[in-house]
Amino acid sequence: MQVEVKGYASMGTYTSHLDHENRFDVPGGSTIGDLFSLLGVPRDLKKVVIVNGRHQTDEYVLAPDDVVVFFPPLEGG
Repeated sequence: MQVEVKGYASMGTYTSHLDHENRFDVPGGSTIGDLFSLLGVPRDLKKVVIVNGRHQTDEYVLAPDDVVVFFPPLEGG
């Protein structure tokens, strides 16, 4: 099944190899954690994950055509 994956800021290094539509094939029943493993994203790397406009965790089970966006945590001061 295909999902759209967008990595922003420093996370873009994990998605730079994807085509211009940012499509990535994952097996059915895959979680966000599985997706990140396939992309080579270290499990302990701090990140914010949004799927279809909603915050999700690594346990979220992906559906066909989900849009996954991830970026480093924001800090301000």
